[in-house]
Amino acid sequence: MLLSILLTGFTLWSGERARWALKQARDDWEHVAEERTAALRESEEQFRSMVGNIPGVVYRCLPHHPWTMLSISDDVEVLTGYPASDFLGADPKRSFGDAMHPDDIEPIARNTAEALENHGSYTNEYRIHDADGELHWCLARGRAIYDEQDQPLFLDGAIFDVTETKRAEQALAEAEERGRLLLESAGEGIFGVDAQGRVTFMNPAAEGMLGFEHGELIGSKVHAAIHHTRSDGSDYPVEQCPMYEAYTHGERADVQDEVLWRKDGTHF
Repeated sequence: MLLSILLTGFTLWSGERARWALKQARDDWEHVAEERTAALRESEEQFRSMVGNIPGVVYRCLPHHPWTMLSISDDVEVLTGYPASDFLGADPKRSFGDAMHPDDIEPIARNTAEALENHGSYTNEYRIHDADGELHWCLARGRAIYDEQDQPLFLDGAIFDVTETKRAEQALAEAEERGRLLLESAGEGIFGVDAQGRVTFMNPAAEGMLGFEHGELIGSKVHAAIHHTRSDGSDYPVEQCPMYEAYTHGERADVQDEVLWRKDGTHF
């Protein structure tokens, strides 16, 4: 007759008791395995939820061009037009580095290498082309993970699409350039001051009228430079100056009988 035995400590069990003990042990193990599986599943769901709430692409990649992805969130499809699966695997269909603008690859590599050498975080700004050929501006931030020999294993980070911000910055710069050209071409003397009365800009016509070189008055107190004295030679306190009221209190001031002083000491 077949004899089943279970060795527990120094006691030998046989027959039905051994089978019962084996079943109990198996049930306990399955219960523990189910608990651990459930905990792992919950942890994975929490991680996916956390990654899904980050307004960008979360990734782990190799620490060199073409930045082969070891993991990447699904939002990469929103950014590039390609599913995450295209960037993953032993032989991925495409690498993220291939989507980068050629002019940005070398600066990215140099900046990242410097961060790795210093064990610091990196911030890279670059352009990519999506599946439709549209250009996107990206901002990537991350940090390397190192092995026991202090060699970088991979990079963990996030990529954000900052295209709209870049477009707004470009539109602002173009508007400022148009304004600058209008001011410089105007025949009237025009200058601006900040809330402290310092000159922030002055067009060529105003500089010519006042006898100053280009940019010479930028940062200077306007009252002390060109409005310090009345036409009769008496002192002109800044607190009584209409321009002072305008730039400190935001009140409009229209005057006809004020004088401004040129660099050479004459006035008009």
